[in-house]
Amino acid sequence: MAPEIFSEEIKPRQFQPAPRKMVFVFRQTRNPAKEVFEKLSLKLKGQELPGIEFAEQYLSHLYGRNRRAGTLEHNNISIRFFLEFLKAKGIACIEAVSRKDLAAFIEHEQDGGMKPVSVRGRPGSVKAFLRYLVSVNRLKALFFENKIHPQIPDSRALAPEVRQIMQAVCSYYRLDESELVKSRRGWFNEPRAVAIHLVRTMRKDSFADIALGFGLRGYSSVGAVLDLMRKRLATDPELHVRCQRIMKTISIGRTETSPHHQPTGITDGKASY
Repeated sequence: MAPEIFSEEIKPRQFQPAPRKMVFVFRQTRNPAKEVFEKLSLKLKGQELPGIEFAEQYLSHLYGRNRRAGTLEHNNISIRFFLEFLKAKGIACIEAVSRKDLAAFIEHEQDGGMKPVSVRGRPGSVKAFLRYLVSVNRLKALFFENKIHPQIPDSRALAPEVRQIMQAVCSYYRLDESELVKSRRGWFNEPRAVAIHLVRTMRKDSFADIALGFGLRGYSSVGAVLDLMRKRLATDPELHVRCQRIMKTISIGRTETSPHHQPTGITDGKASY
């Protein structure tokens, strides 16, 4: 008997789906630092400022050291303000910058009502830029050395002590020194404002030192007091007279060195910080 060929049950063929192909999509990641650097480079090339080409080189140096986009923008703003300040002073060559120019810029920015963050950060960015110029032989290596001529005394050493100024103010207004560190909202503390004004004009103390000495919150508070004093001196002749009288009572050490020297800081009712 012939074998049964079709004895087994025919099962339908089971088809397995083909494996899915893995498709990798490579997306081009953004580089914010590169975008900011390219944008700032284009802006710098179109400006006519002393040393603008070195500012571009310095930003390229920072970008090469993988600095963030925010750092590049902050340095660009600080350096641009510094170069604009030099141009306003008539300095046409970056190699002619001196320590006095740097100090004048810092003082100018402090008196201009900068925010506390800018007061701390902007001068630091400018100093870093100048150190870069020293490293590429565009400024003398002695630029940052604080050398004092032995025959020329430091003006800070000749200026009156803060305690002397505070005592003179308290003596004139007949009050206790504790009143100079009191602050009340909506009330103008004239003795305190006068003392801060005199410390700034006669000693050129930094905003940080003044804030610490008078119990102020920070740089902005000092700037607000000085700005208010500047406005009041311009409109109140009697306040100007009171400040002059207090200054005359203060024993200034530098007057012993130069008898023809007169206390400075207030001229024709205008305060110069």
